[in-house]
Amino acid sequence: MPTLGISLSSDPKAVSRFESRRAVPSSMSSADWERVAPALREKAFFSARVNDAEVLGKMRELIGQAVDSAKRDPRDAYMSQDKFISEMKSFLASRGYKMGGSKLTDITSRRRLALIYDMNVEEAREYGRYVRGQDADILDEFPAQEFLRVESRRVPRGDWPERWKAAGGKIRGGRMVALKSDPVWENLSRFGRPYPPFDYGSGMGVRDIDRDEAVELGLLPKDEPADEIPDFDVALEAEVSLDRIPKDLLDEIISQTPNARIEGGKLKMSDKPQLPTWEDKSLESARSWRGAVMPLRESLTDAAEAKKKLKNGFSVSSPIGSLSFDESVLKHWEDTLKNSSDVSGRLSRINVAADAVREALEIWQLPNGQRMYLNIFERPSGKVRGIAVAESDNRVVRTWFVNSVQELDKCRKGELIYKR
Repeated sequence: MPTLGISLSSDPKAVSRFESRRAVPSSMSSADWERVAPALREKAFFSARVNDAEVLGKMRELIGQAVDSAKRDPRDAYMSQDKFISEMKSFLASRGYKMGGSKLTDITSRRRLALIYDMNVEEAREYGRYVRGQDADILDEFPAQEFLRVESRRVPRGDWPERWKAAGGKIRGGRMVALKSDPVWENLSRFGRPYPPFDYGSGMGVRDIDRDEAVELGLLPKDEPADEIPDFDVALEAEVSLDRIPKDLLDEIISQTPNARIEGGKLKMSDKPQLPTWEDKSLESARSWRGAVMPLRESLTDAAEAKKKLKNGFSVSSPIGSLSFDESVLKHWEDTLKNSSDVSGRLSRINVAADAVREALEIWQLPNGQRMYLNIFERPSGKVRGIAVAESDNRVVRTWFVNSVQELDKCRKGELIYKR
């Protein structure tokens, strides 16, 4: 696990994540908890074989102070691992626990308390990092990550490459790397999460890979701009079969868990309300557009001419009004794309982006005020690709060129305000 440094400021996402966990006293072992449905497990604050509600509540209180500095009395020291261990040992002794143990299975041992602190604080912080990493600009600049050792261990586990391959990952140049959207991350995790920690005390973590390196490693194509479209509704939706939830807990879970509901014989939960999607509107997937609609023809423009055109600014009439392409689009590309060939690739396809707006197949409105214009285009090779253009305040702010037309489904949520 990465060493946890002291931070005097709170990460709202990490705080929200930790606060959503309800203390669940239980005599279940770690193996028993692993058999509990992940979505239910993610809503619980627990420790293996700890069925003392007072002890669990004290742990949650102290770790909450480490995750959220606002919970700490400013006159007190930061809730470090050492401070947590010291206060928990005092609390356990006051409740009559026999002290002095050293085994990992002993709740009074330093090893066990350190693991509880590290796992909970790291999980909350890594969740916050993961959510921030879903920002479109960050994904554009750092579309991949590497799985590697970030903290030494006296006896490090040597089976990670095998676990990586078993999870569906590929070894590239002797390294374990994949796009952030790859399911390998969730498959790799002992806890079913797409972010660290991936196992107890593993010492393994991730590091961002920028676009240039991702192309070099073969994770993205070299011959044209291509983006993974981020999920614009970053909500962790989870489903649990009702037969995997104790009946006496079901009502309590629904009443205490925001955005929890029973649907189709399953308990569905998310960390915020889901936006309505194309599926909710009984639409077909974007992949059905291939062969059903005439794709735009890819017409390339001289990059220098396109740059000049953007600097001067120009307007395009869409099915619902006009919007402008201007120098801010160019600045965004130049600021976020390190590879000049990527910038040139987008410049050369500026007419494709304009046509995508002008002849949009669908336009979706998101709660943040952004609108998404969706279309498909055909390359000279005959390959059909997807394109999405984002607009705010009547100005184009982003463009995505995607290899898989089905990727456009990620944009098809919110309010459908136009359909050809």
